[in-house]
Amino acid sequence: MCGTPDTNYCAALNLFVGNACNDNNPTTLNDVVNANCECTGTPDPNYCQGLNLYIGNTCDDNNPSTFNDVVNANCECAGTPDPNYCASLNLFIGNACNDNNPTTINDVVIANCECAGTPDPNYCTTLNLFIGNACNDNNPNTLNDVVNANCECVGTPDPNYCATLNLFIGNACNDNNPNTLNDVVNASCECAGTPDPNYCTTLNLFIGNACNDNNPNTLNDMVNANCECAGTPDPNYCAALNLFIGNACNDNNPTTFNDVVNANCECAGNPDPNYCAALNLYIGNGPPRPVAPGPPH
Repeated sequence: MCGTPDTNYCAALNLFVGNACNDNNPTTLNDVVNANCECTGTPDPNYCQGLNLYIGNTCDDNNPSTFNDVVNANCECAGTPDPNYCASLNLFIGNACNDNNPTTINDVVIANCECAGTPDPNYCTTLNLFIGNACNDNNPNTLNDVVNANCECVGTPDPNYCATLNLFIGNACNDNNPNTLNDVVNASCECAGTPDPNYCTTLNLFIGNACNDNNPNTLNDMVNANCECAGTPDPNYCAALNLFIGNACNDNNPTTFNDVVNANCECAGNPDPNYCAALNLYIGNGPPRPVAPGPPH
């Protein structure tokens, strides 16, 4: 026999009103078929719509200084402060950092939230420099001075330094040879000069030096550009007489005395005041005596 259809039966769901069902909404619970033959649930009070998560779910609060982030009862994602986070440095213990000390290396945040490095083994406290740094060993005879592995500032001997002269190649020096000039230290560490072009080896004198040309008729003798000793003719020399102006001479005139070479290169004397020209005699001369007769023949 045929029965009467049950009004609580929902053919679409193949369930009855009041039956448990699944509305396929994970954010509801206690789903049942309602009077409209719909499967509906009650909103889950632990569901946080803003996060699309449930209270107690893990989440990310986007705060790197927390861990174990979960949705709390206020539907907030909150983590536990990380005990390794150092707020003053905005770093975590063990993070690399910079202690602003150039003499340390491998700087890291330590347990008391300080940035500390390990002393650099290449740092030399006595020099305040690092091994390999350029330095100055205060030795002018070295170059390329650097701090060595013993924390000493040491340079390489300068190949241009000549220890025997205590000078460098190219330095001015004195070869103690007065006949050279522009003396410099050469590549053989010898002090050598350029022969002086004004030096005359034959005379052992320099052009312009005073000399003696062994000619008594010249004066102001000096070495000329041809390395010859030559003087200026003496304007007081009278070649015709081979005497000098002012020299005593003999004018061969018996009626003069004090004969000297005058400015005209003539030998002239002073007239003798005792000479009487009219008599051709001198004052005090007697008359001529008669000639005594000779013996009889």
